[in-house]
Amino acid sequence: MTIYNKSGFVWGLIWTILGVARLALLVIVPEDSTAQLIKGLVLGIFMLILGVTMFRRAFSKQATREDRIEQRDERNKLVTLKAQARTSTVLLWTIVVFMAAGFVGYMVTNNVAWAFVFTVPAVLLIVYMFSIIGLTIYYEHRE
Repeated sequence: MTIYNKSGFVWGLIWTILGVARLALLVIVPEDSTAQLIKGLVLGIFMLILGVTMFRRAFSKQATREDRIEQRDERNKLVTLKAQARTSTVLLWTIVVFMAAGFVGYMVTNNVAWAFVFTVPAVLLIVYMFSIIGLTIYYEHRE
């Protein structure tokens, strides 16, 4: 058998192993509550189905061709770019809101725990800004 989609094969193998491991873990160490057991069972079955499907598609020439066409489709690329841009904006404002909440909480209560709620988002914001600057410089020189 020929593997036409090596990436799909590897990811299918990984998801299959994770699904089998999750289901085996539920058999070996069962959960105490029914809700946790159902959640683990659904998650394990989902991972197993996803893995087997990807694993099976990796051996099909037609399925691999369809996957590559779908991956290279300009509409899908545009949707992905728009979704990533919107996600970046939403995450930026989420970080800013947490940072402001931490600052206000620290000023009102003078509790050090609120300083950490401010500090962690501040570090994330600095990393975000440096990555924006670095990626902008990189892509300006590349194109």
